[in-house]
Amino acid sequence: MSITKKLALRHLKQNKTRSVLTVLGITISVVMLTVIFTCATSFAHYYGERAINTNGNWHFFVKTDYESAKKYLLSDSSLKDIGFEKDLSSEEQSYKIYSDKANYLRTGTIYQGDAQYIKDTVTCKYDGALPKSDNEIMVEQSLIKNNGLELKIGDEIKIAVGSRLKGDFVILPVMGDYQFGERFEKEKDETFKVVGILHNNEPTERGAIIRGMSDLKSKNLVAYGKIKKVTPFSYIKINGIYDKFGFTKKKRAFNVGENTGFLNSRLAFSIDKNDLPQVLKLTAIGIVVFAVIFVSSFAMIYNSFALSVGEQIKYLGMLSSVGATRKQKKKTLYFEGAILGGIGIILGIALGLLTTFISQSAMNAKIASIMEGYNDNIKYSTHISLWVLCLIVILAALTVFVSIISPVQKAARITAIDAIRKTDEIKRKGKIRTPFIITKLFGFEGDIAFKNLRRNGRKSRTIIACICICAVLFLSCNYFCETFKDASNLDYEIPYQIMYQYSAESKAQLEKARNYLKTNKRVKRFYSIWANWYSPISRSDINPYDNSREYDMSFHNESVFVDKYKFVAAQDIQYNAHLLDDEDFNALCKKNGIDYKKYYSPDKDGSIKTIVMNTIDRNGEPIFNNNLLGKTIGAYGFDFEKTERENKLDEDGNQISFYYKTGRTSVYKFCDFIKYDKDNPICNLESDGVAFYVPKSVYDKYSDDDSFYFDYGIETDEPYKVEKELKDYLSENEADGDVYNIYYWTMKEKSIISAVQFLSYAFILLITLITVFNIINTMTAQIANRKKELAMLKSVGMTPKEFKKTLIFESMFYGLFGLLFGVPLSLVINRVVGYIISKDNPIPFSVNIWLYLIACVAVFVIIGLTMIYSLKLIKNNSIIDSLKDDTN
Repeated sequence: MSITKKLALRHLKQNKTRSVLTVLGITISVVMLTVIFTCATSFAHYYGERAINTNGNWHFFVKTDYESAKKYLLSDSSLKDIGFEKDLSSEEQSYKIYSDKANYLRTGTIYQGDAQYIKDTVTCKYDGALPKSDNEIMVEQSLIKNNGLELKIGDEIKIAVGSRLKGDFVILPVMGDYQFGERFEKEKDETFKVVGILHNNEPTERGAIIRGMSDLKSKNLVAYGKIKKVTPFSYIKINGIYDKFGFTKKKRAFNVGENTGFLNSRLAFSIDKNDLPQVLKLTAIGIVVFAVIFVSSFAMIYNSFALSVGEQIKYLGMLSSVGATRKQKKKTLYFEGAILGGIGIILGIALGLLTTFISQSAMNAKIASIMEGYNDNIKYSTHISLWVLCLIVILAALTVFVSIISPVQKAARITAIDAIRKTDEIKRKGKIRTPFIITKLFGFEGDIAFKNLRRNGRKSRTIIACICICAVLFLSCNYFCETFKDASNLDYEIPYQIMYQYSAESKAQLEKARNYLKTNKRVKRFYSIWANWYSPISRSDINPYDNSREYDMSFHNESVFVDKYKFVAAQDIQYNAHLLDDEDFNALCKKNGIDYKKYYSPDKDGSIKTIVMNTIDRNGEPIFNNNLLGKTIGAYGFDFEKTERENKLDEDGNQISFYYKTGRTSVYKFCDFIKYDKDNPICNLESDGVAFYVPKSVYDKYSDDDSFYFDYGIETDEPYKVEKELKDYLSENEADGDVYNIYYWTMKEKSIISAVQFLSYAFILLITLITVFNIINTMTAQIANRKKELAMLKSVGMTPKEFKKTLIFESMFYGLFGLLFGVPLSLVINRVVGYIISKDNPIPFSVNIWLYLIACVAVFVIIGLTMIYSLKLIKNNSIIDSLKDDTN
């Protein structure tokens, strides 16, 4: 080991306090890198596992025949695990169990595929084996239980195979579970051997039977494949596969698909023109997050090394005095940086992984409690891969290296004379003048404090820059996380647990169904959630050769919006017409001081009068001015028999047709504004868009719709029992309708939201810790390095009280100047982020005044407490000893 390295090690041991503080700064920065990357990869892994659990373990599918699949898929060395599902005809894709239970418990869809398809499709726990031949099946445990069957593995069962029809239309599996009002047409009876029992298999939830397949010669197959190595460019590979099969973009909508959730979790995103804006937005967000992480880490480590070098002036001067060259001093300091960085990186990764594991274990317990009783197969766990660990080490090492370049360059230039004179500390040619207002307000203590700040030059600028960066990081990160949460609607929760649709043949039958809900003791409340939606999107987005509009949205322009929300006029926001039961509509009017009676008759022009909730995305802030009142919204009718043929063909060779618009239908007029009420579920029926309300009785009377129908949201504490009771009611009355238990899916969304919120809060917490530590580290080092200067003030007769006031004022000036630069800079950064997000979201730029006030107060409190603590450390120091030497 060279003499310079030995000296470096000895110096680190002799200055343990500064070495520990420098290592601590590096450790905290690496902890942040580790936690952020580990949380991000853990969430991506969790999201991908959920996609597999929900859709199956595949990356893409193509509808094809075996020969084409063999040519384009099986021969492709970049693909693996190609599985085949049989695209069953309508006569063989449905079943009906022979039992005495209700039809909805006995009817479902059959899925048939080869061994690889079934292996990738079964993502739940199961008993027995996977079916291999045509006469072997797996059935859901719920199917056995609901039909009172005593099936065991190895038993045979005879079931009816045929078609499910509603009216003249075949019910496809994609349309969901049993639909009340459907009928089953048996094609034949078949006997199968039960080889396995499923326990809540989500990819086949709409069916309950998975059938084996031994013959792959069918011309109607769906091939499911995986890419061996998923990369950010995997969509290009997948699109290339689609091109081999000759699918145009129009045909792709019905013949191909991707497991989007899984691919996104592996950072593979579609670059289709419809998806590209979202991908670019996510990329921009990722760049912002990475920039914040790097800047905060750089600031922390740079500050730690700068302070360390500042305390080594005499040591560096000593090296110069014994003949050390600049190169040797650089090597010494880089060696010190490598030692401190290595220790800090190892500790940071270890503590980061431990912190992540503990916090994510707690979060997993929360998710488990949310999903309790719902047989969820996926657990949130800490997931870290080797390449992520390597990336953390490389980024941390790079950050340490970049951070120490400037301090090392500065230190290498220090000569023995510089070390004795300390010419780097004070470089002032002119007289320092204090503004009159400071002397007037704070007296001579303020005058001295201000001059100290100006006199210290680079040291003062370092402290101010540190405070500025800390303020920017804290304020910008909070704004970013809050805006992201608002844009993603993370805090939205559907207010009801059951969605109940009912179609009757008469008004009396409809009223009977309503009365059943009123008398059901498990139903706490129900209300209409039937809505018609309108969008300013032009038909040119549907048909590029048709520039007409499907909806009359001529009012949607800047004139109806308040100044803050005029940018929304350029966005494709949705207007939702909610058809409320009369009693709910009347209550909403009364709550807002509106006479509801006038809304039960049409306006002079025949339009239906409505009330508008004057807000968007449930933020409670008015977005419209009075210019909206009196405006109308409606849909255009189209004469589909009267068309005009164009001499143009689409990409599939079909002629383009234009449809002629007729008059407007269901025209609504905006008449009054109502306020958003977060406690009223009627005001929370949509997660986004603008809501307006009309009595359903008025809609029934004056619209062209002559059906007897309701669509209710039901609030209950026992969703599964209510779901069964309503399905039994529909079955017993042979009614047309459906019941959807959305509570389970709401719980699954909550688990995702919990994970996202955890990432946000962890990010903010780490940034806060870094900023606080940076300020404390800087201020304590600043006081420790000024022992001689502070002793001089005491030596000229300054009393302890005056001395304390001087340092308090000095701290205040540091905080003031730091915030003077930090607050405007954070506003600029927040404005840029807000502009990016507001391009696609109706979220205006806003300043959280309270957050800024809290940040400002926190800065002064932290600086003040740090200064008081530092003063206590030097309180009993001897003036003479301090004047002799300030490098103890």
